Amino acid sequence: MKELSLRQRLIHNIKFLSPELVPKAYHYIESLKATDNSRITDWKSYVGCISDKEAIEQKEIIGKEFENIEGEW
Repeated sequence: MKELSLRQRLIHNIKFLSPELVPKAYHYIESLKATDNSRITDWKSYVGCISDKEAIEQKEIIGKEFENIEGEW
């Protein structure tokens, strides 16, 4: 039996992913493509990178930390 190339094995494995994992695999592959480029051309590739809970926590931390400006301005 002929040995499959890495690309062929990847495609083969994607065919057997459960339907709920296909979007995750797609977004992961898209993120790899974005990091491979010298500049990011599609902000949509970052949608879903963090959970809603994490986004809310980050927003609260940023709001808290930058609420007051210290020192002279």
